[in-house]
Amino acid sequence: MSGAELSEFNGIRPGDLITAYEKGFHRCLKILDRSDELFVTSDGVIYPSPLVVYERVYSQTGKPVSRNPNPLSCCITWCRKVDQTYLDQLTDEFQLTIDRVKNVMADFYG
Repeated sequence: MSGAELSEFNGIRPGDLITAYEKGFHRCLKILDRSDELFVTSDGVIYPSPLVVYERVYSQTGKPVSRNPNPLSCCITWCRKVDQTYLDQLTDEFQLTIDRVKNVMADFYG
């Protein structure tokens, strides 16, 4: 039934801290079923694409932001739950970037 609230989708639940289409960190307020609107990936995989309603709580640098009375929303394909797995992946990506810059500097300066 389209428009019904979901209690969970792909590990994201209302109340979770997430990243979404807008920059920053957000609190998931609700997930709405849109089973009548299917998302097709470049590989041809078809799956339902729920709508996530959320509010921004921190900037992308981790600073608290003022509460906006108007919630934001986006397709759940843009969202990721912010948890230890997210932090581990982010740490790995930052370390890879640091290593690449070190290699560039070593190559450039000899």
